[in-house]
Amino acid sequence: MVQLDTDEYFFVINQHPIVSDGWSLAVMNRELSALNSAYSNGDPNPLPPLSIQFADYAAWQHQWLSGDRFETHSLYWRTNLADAPVLLDLPTDRPRPAIQSFTGDRLPIRLDVQLTSALNHISQEHGVTQLMTVLTAWSSVLSRLSGQDDIIIGTPTVNRGHHQIEALLGFFVNTLALRIDLSGEPTVRQLLERVRKSTLGAQAHQDLPFEKVVDIDCSTSSQPGLYTNLSSDVCLTEQ
Repeated sequence: MVQLDTDEYFFVINQHPIVSDGWSLAVMNRELSALNSAYSNGDPNPLPPLSIQFADYAAWQHQWLSGDRFETHSLYWRTNLADAPVLLDLPTDRPRPAIQSFTGDRLPIRLDVQLTSALNHISQEHGVTQLMTVLTAWSSVLSRLSGQDDIIIGTPTVNRGHHQIEALLGFFVNTLALRIDLSGEPTVRQLLERVRKSTLGAQAHQDLPFEKVVDIDCSTSSQPGLYTNLSSDVCLTEQ
């Protein structure tokens, strides 16, 4: 907290990404606003006590990963990603380096109101979400550029499927590897259905941390690093 003037302050919060995700920031902002309003008026803390804390979730996850459900989820990912392509062979303007540097950049793409409305219309018409529609288009582009009909797209998920953790600060985000089959020259409707099936299947098994999926790969795959080289990282938020 930095005091700039008699009644002017500058409040800075610096957090490591492993401490909180984007969802957490919204929770924190809401709670700070409520606390500021209450204390400014001389009122007591208005926030209800938490029923559980992040440590409770971590303990639950540790216990969950040692049970039968772990085997069920592991089997899904092992089966779904069996013999998946190691790399996406895109036509780049530079050769792929022998050793990955992980140096990259971000290219934001903004969709205008008219295009967003059209995407919503198509999604409703085919019974899919806007995320699935955009994934369908993106996988088509990647397939056309690479000449491959087996595409894996990495997409983050908030991974807060339990209502008890919706109000918690912490890092819950998980990465889902969506495998999309573009073989046989499918129609738009057929590809939307394939993407829908892949997305729903991954979301149903999202509780398994991506690190564990990588462990499965390292222990069973003849091609190490299979799931760590996801074809793309799509960061979309469904409203």
